[in-house]
Amino acid sequence: MVYYYRHPGQKKRRLDLAEDVLPWSPTFMEAYEVARNADAKPIEIGAKRTVQGTVNAALIGYYASGAFAALAPTTRSNRRAILESFRNDHGDKRVASMHGVALQNIIKGKTPAAQLNWRKAMRGFVDYCLAHKPVKANPLSEVKLTKLKTKDWHTWESSECAQFEEHHQLGSRARLAYELLLQAGQSRRDVVMMGRQHIRNGIMTTEDGCAI
Repeated sequence: MVYYYRHPGQKKRRLDLAEDVLPWSPTFMEAYEVARNADAKPIEIGAKRTVQGTVNAALIGYYASGAFAALAPTTRSNRRAILESFRNDHGDKRVASMHGVALQNIIKGKTPAAQLNWRKAMRGFVDYCLAHKPVKANPLSEVKLTKLKTKDWHTWESSECAQFEEHHQLGSRARLAYELLLQAGQSRRDVVMMGRQHIRNGIMTTEDGCAI
């Protein structure tokens, strides 16, 4: 299996990966970043999308900042997708004109989870704008999110664990997921990204090499 990266309007570029490398692993994301940066084109100064003082120009500066570069690759990708959607709708507007009412209207109709992700992505951008002075007051401080409704989760008793283990034998996908969640002590988000790349010398390890 091979993977390709294609930026809109450009030719696809094959990721330089071994066959056993899994998507979203550190090795995969490193190759992804190389392919994406290889296709990056310099932005023409003075083009309409980079008029000084606009959302377009501010986002270009934010993407080139150390704060954005310090984010994990998957976080950068997810937040950039949200910010690019914001740019498509408001890129030619003055960034100094961002205000709470307008931002509140943008998230209206989004799910609570989508609102939260949107605010996380915008927070880094707004912090950059505040630090570089095109924005004098934080417009996000006026934005109110819809509360996410949660429910309590039943904690399994030992008898229920035994019932699951009897039904799903070792070697099944369900049993593998169960054992990882129960024995590895990792969060649900981290467990779904675990794979063979985390087995080192017969020991399961975390991303930083610590034994589990």
